[in-house]
Amino acid sequence: MRINIALFFGCLVTFAIAWSNVDQELFQINYEVKKDLGEDVTFYSWLELPNGPKSSYDEINKAYRKLSRKIHPDKVKRSKFGADAKKYKRVKKRSTERYQRLSIVGEILRSSKKDRYDFFYDHGFPTYKNNTWLYQKFRPSVVMVFVGLYFLIGVFHYVLSKLQNTQNRKRLELTVDQIKRQAWPTGIPPSDGRDRMMTNEATGKTFVVKIDGSVHVVDNLDSSVLHSVNPQDIRDPEVCDNFVVKCPIWIWNSTVGKVVPGLYYTVKPRVNKATKEEKVEEVSSSKKPKKAKKQVGEKKTLPNGTVVGSRKKRN
Repeated sequence: MRINIALFFGCLVTFAIAWSNVDQELFQINYEVKKDLGEDVTFYSWLELPNGPKSSYDEINKAYRKLSRKIHPDKVKRSKFGADAKKYKRVKKRSTERYQRLSIVGEILRSSKKDRYDFFYDHGFPTYKNNTWLYQKFRPSVVMVFVGLYFLIGVFHYVLSKLQNTQNRKRLELTVDQIKRQAWPTGIPPSDGRDRMMTNEATGKTFVVKIDGSVHVVDNLDSSVLHSVNPQDIRDPEVCDNFVVKCPIWIWNSTVGKVVPGLYYTVKPRVNKATKEEKVEEVSSSKKPKKAKKQVGEKKTLPNGTVVGSRKKRN
């Protein structure tokens, strides 16, 4: 079934690109004119029409008659060749064939076929190959194919890195929001002004939500160190992260850089924001903070400048 479908579409393509009889006539006479007069010669340049496709019918007719009188086979006289009959016949034949081609060119440019010729004049004529007329296809070299695939892989790598970076940022934003909702159920910072420590059940990590709304994760090795958790700190993919740049650097470091350590190249990526490390401060629990006891014997200054001190009450 698939073979039949492929054959069907192949027939459609063959039918679509088939040249008409008029097209084949134009291709053939154009090929013969260029072969006789040169590759740069066109119907208009042969008739010396400076306006090209914009030439009027009268201009084409006048130029055709002028050129036909100039190259008419009767211009070839037998007397000019003397006893060399073979050369005379050869020149006479070539002149006759050229005149016949001119007649066909004049007929084309003075009929509706001119529009079709002008189309190929602007877009180019196909070449004759394998008993058919075909456009010359661009065939890139192996090096060009390799370079094209190399940069194409780089584009795909950048797109995938961008998508992965976006997903990581969204995932971290959801985690931060979840931690803040657990720490501040009402959505309002606590009135005591203390930080809140929460544990994420999904990751098993301990987080600290500060009074300013920033979220920090407790270091696994040193519980007294906090690392800032900010989705905006996730670095966007750069040129130095792309396959197009990393592959040559890896090859260089694996060859020259390995032999000469001084030539080892290291790429330092740009960091959006330095990771802050802070010491864990006193974190409040669910219990209410105790009120500070009033100091005994505290001194006070009266408005008149007199300093007095309270006495300790006796039992």
